[in-house]
Amino acid sequence: MQHLNSDAVHLISDEAMEILTGETVKKNQCENLRQNGIRFSTTSTGRPRLTWEAYNRQLCGSYNPIQELLGPNLSKL
Repeated sequence: MQHLNSDAVHLISDEAMEILTGETVKKNQCENLRQNGIRFSTTSTGRPRLTWEAYNRQLCGSYNPIQELLGPNLSKL
């Protein structure tokens, strides 16, 4: 199994997820994230997972899922 570089990925811990969502039950955490428009993945046990960087990017409104699919606009360089 390949280990992730801890400097590059900062996953939100289970404890922090409880504080962010106000929920202790993983199903309710996922629902809270969905209601707030936060995209995330889930583990095989249903726990929501995302990085602090992804959370902050989405929360600040600079997240654009269409642009993520299209990639950067290189003509603007």
